Amino acid sequence: MTSLSIVLFCSVLLMFLIPATHTGIPTAKNGPCTPGELVWVDCNLCTCNPQGMPNAVCAKMWCQPTPALKEAKAIEEARAKQLELEKQKEEVLKEDGIKEIEIKEEEEMKAVEIKGE
Repeated sequence: MTSLSIVLFCSVLLMFLIPATHTGIPTAKNGPCTPGELVWVDCNLCTCNPQGMPNAVCAKMWCQPTPALKEAKAIEEARAKQLELEKQKEEVLKEDGIKEIEIKEEEEMKAVEIKGE
């Protein structure tokens, strides 16, 4: 009985693997696809709809986060925070530079007024 179970399992496995390798299931995220084609959207295997896009209902199924995905998201968030801080720093430096120019102009105008008297 166990050998029959193994043969049956292998047969079922081959039924899924052969068509998948033959059709070459793409790993498209949300891009165009051939209607009826199977495409991966995150961790979901979805059918391409008649409009040439992955099925929206299938694409909304929840995927359990993997450690690599969590790490990538954390890196992305840290980079976004770093870019925001750099932008704020540039704005502060720009404002400080404008204030310094205004102070120098005021000093020059006072110096000209003093020389003019």
